[in-house]
Amino acid sequence: MSNGVWSANIDQEVAFWEGVIRRVAADGSGADGPLVQNYSWLRSVLDPAPAEDETLRLLDVGSGPFSTLGQIKPGDRVEIVRTDALGDVYNRLLDKHGLAGFPHVQATKGEDLSHEFGREAFHFVNCANALDHFEEPARSFLEMLRVCKPGGIVRIISIEDEGEREAYAGLHQWNLQASDDGLWLWNRETRTNLISLCHPAVAYDWRYVDHGQTGFNIFEATVRK
Repeated sequence: MSNGVWSANIDQEVAFWEGVIRRVAADGSGADGPLVQNYSWLRSVLDPAPAEDETLRLLDVGSGPFSTLGQIKPGDRVEIVRTDALGDVYNRLLDKHGLAGFPHVQATKGEDLSHEFGREAFHFVNCANALDHFEEPARSFLEMLRVCKPGGIVRIISIEDEGEREAYAGLHQWNLQASDDGLWLWNRETRTNLISLCHPAVAYDWRYVDHGQTGFNIFEATVRK
């Protein structure tokens, strides 16, 4: 997607999310901020395992105003960093509509992660329903791998082939599709297997997390670095 296409659709994306923020504020469902989540499972699946006293660092890329990673209990040795290219805009909208209980979002593009955080900075990198909206999805995917620690996990959650489903309107200029052969980024002009861009030693897996129950398929793809 060219810079012009991405920037031309920012206002539409912001208007969508302001509508969501208004609804959350009006029905009171977000009064206390995001739900607390337990990430103790992560220590057991990282290889090598982190030290007992090591703080787990989690990164949510393209989080929007409402990160799916939730928040942590006080005292847990977990840090969550939430990033989005439109982070500053979302922060202002959350404050404007009385949702200051939600953690603020750092304004960082997916294409700039290693410049912002350095390499091998996070144990777990999450990107939920966002990668296909990015200006340069393939570059952003590689940036997620760069900021992930050795032995860490990059997780991509996406609606399958959303560009086709949305008729390539707005920021929906790309499709993502997972199969046993790889994680495919494509549109009507090009098709790339993102896993083929990785180091051969990475371990790739995928599964459907919602196979048509909501009218479209949602998958989860994981890369163990």
